[in-house]
Amino acid sequence: MSGTPAESGLPMLTPAELAASGRAVPARFLVALKVTSWRESAPAPELALHTHVMRIAHIFRLLPGRRLVARVEVEARSCVLKLFQGKGSDRYRRRELRGCRTLAAAGVSTPRMLAEVEDPEGQARGILFEVVEDAQPVADNQRNQAVAAAAELARLHAFGAWHGDLHLNNFLHQENADGGRVYLVDGDGVRSARRGARRRPLGIGASIRNLAVLCAQRPPLLDGQLHEVFQTYADVRGWPASGPEYRSWLADLREATQRRRRRRVHTYLRKTQRACTEFYCQRDLRRYFVCLRTSMNDAFERFASEPERFFEGAEMLKDGNSATVVRTRIGERICIVKRYNVKSFWHGLRRILKPRARFRLAWCNGHRLHFLGIPTARPIALLERRFGPLRGVAYLVMEDVGQKDLSDQVSSDGLSDQHVAGVICLFCALNAAGLIHGDTKASNFLIFQGQVVLVDLDAMREGVAGQTRDIERFLANWVDKPELRERFRLCFVEAGLASPD
Repeated sequence: MSGTPAESGLPMLTPAELAASGRAVPARFLVALKVTSWRESAPAPELALHTHVMRIAHIFRLLPGRRLVARVEVEARSCVLKLFQGKGSDRYRRRELRGCRTLAAAGVSTPRMLAEVEDPEGQARGILFEVVEDAQPVADNQRNQAVAAAAELARLHAFGAWHGDLHLNNFLHQENADGGRVYLVDGDGVRSARRGARRRPLGIGASIRNLAVLCAQRPPLLDGQLHEVFQTYADVRGWPASGPEYRSWLADLREATQRRRRRRVHTYLRKTQRACTEFYCQRDLRRYFVCLRTSMNDAFERFASEPERFFEGAEMLKDGNSATVVRTRIGERICIVKRYNVKSFWHGLRRILKPRARFRLAWCNGHRLHFLGIPTARPIALLERRFGPLRGVAYLVMEDVGQKDLSDQVSSDGLSDQHVAGVICLFCALNAAGLIHGDTKASNFLIFQGQVVLVDLDAMREGVAGQTRDIERFLANWVDKPELRERFRLCFVEAGLASPD
């Protein structure tokens, strides 16, 4: 076995110990894996075909007991390790190998496979890849990166294959002198209609549906860029990039993108209410507690046990019968905490009978807007007091985005063109996402770090019937300021959100 683990001072973990650790794994550790073969795409072999001690330098993704993707250092060389664990490890590795070969054969930019590795005890198998230096996942708001990603996907489709796991983390953007290059990774997600037989390009309908999966991960406000994305895609495929046929395909792409985005949002909202990679969740007969994993610490554990302690000496923002809102410190973080009170026995009974309480709606809607890239105070944690199936008082913890609302801004310094544009942008984003806020009074639009942020999402819902009422309610904020009201009205008309009449 090569390597000197004693000199590194890092713990040595076997794949079995790694699986048993769940998510509580060290940031860096050592693992011994045997290089069993070098791939044909690799340069001249630099590692002997025996067991090497590999140092995990950075974990990109960890699915406990199933998969590890990390940057490793082995014999002074940096690689990316994709390690499959469990009974299906060999099957998943074969599928990864097959998919990576398909990507390379299709002419798609993808990291080269270097070697196959496995645990000497046979509990894990994996692949070493070359490192794409200085690469970052494709940003959801960068048009050029989205266009480049669509071009790589078009090459895969032209080869007769598609990708079944098209999230933006599977596209890596590397800056270079030519403006950048996009790599498509994760061969495990590549699917092919035919194996061994003569390949045929993916059909138009299947191609548009798969491209829509990529486009749906961008903010709905950027759907205006679909034309540029699809035009590049069509050029690579050799399709006409204008004319009635092209316009029909583009319309199909818009519809498929919106449909896929709704599905992605609903899937994500289910994940916000259970334990997963992004969220910590604990539930029993006395409480239901969910928190962002990146925020979970001893302070939030104390909050989950004794939330009222954090109201002592806190800055009171609202003291109402149905809700109490304070600004308080939880650990090292200043947060806004909204307590949903139980006003009476009948109020508590109605809360029980409702399919989804207001605090659960606020939690989901906050993460919905964050997921869609719409500025809001992102929820951090939700605590529900319970008595078996009965719901009691609930606490919603949110980011602190200040308390200066539009009315305060108008009274102090007036609204700049940037502020007005921020408001219109919020309404456009809600319209593109098919959402109705339900309470667009001025106090629900906060000014934070020069940006307009939307808050109080208890009444938000999907639909289109109330979007006109949202605008009318917003304009009603400025009845005593006719010039400002008219300014907003004209901006709504220019944005296509209101009629000129």
